[in-house]
Amino acid sequence: MIEKIISIENKLAFLIQERTRLEFERDRLLAEELKVLADAYVRKLWQAGLSVHQGIEAIKPYKKINPPAGRQRDS
Repeated sequence: MIEKIISIENKLAFLIQERTRLEFERDRLLAEELKVLADAYVRKLWQAGLSVHQGIEAIKPYKKINPPAGRQRDS
């Protein structure tokens, strides 16, 4: 019986560690995705003869709009 409890505790510890690793990887990938999107946005602004400041001002109203369900990532 004690061996079974130890086995379950070991599995639980592994799963907790794996969850932490996966959350870290998810956050890393989201940061990478955001950087790619920001780089593309800045290039488009510059191609249009606009500044980054103008682009930031243009997207501020979107902060009040909720994204489609399941896509919200920040608060």
